[in-house]
Amino acid sequence: MPAVRLGGLYALERLARNNPGHRQTIVNVICAYLRMPYALPPTPDEAVDRAAARGRTTPPPAPADAEGECQVRLTAQRILTAHLRDERPADLGA
Repeated sequence: MPAVRLGGLYALERLARNNPGHRQTIVNVICAYLRMPYALPPTPDEAVDRAAARGRTTPPPAPADAEGECQVRLTAQRILTAHLRDERPADLGA
């Protein structure tokens, strides 16, 4: 369920913000989630073509979760990106 996964991501973000010792582990967990296989849902034309190849006249309905999963993955990427900035003062160098 996308809403649960989004809630989990935001909870992990808050946990990382408040617990510096856990930040790398949380980043690793989010990155592992993003590495999990994900196939984009087929376009309507692709769905019709696949149904025809299987001898069906109408394609099966698209997974209801496909758009939600896309949003979860985009949110994970935004969370990582937002926290990749080097917050040290410029005079300290790299």
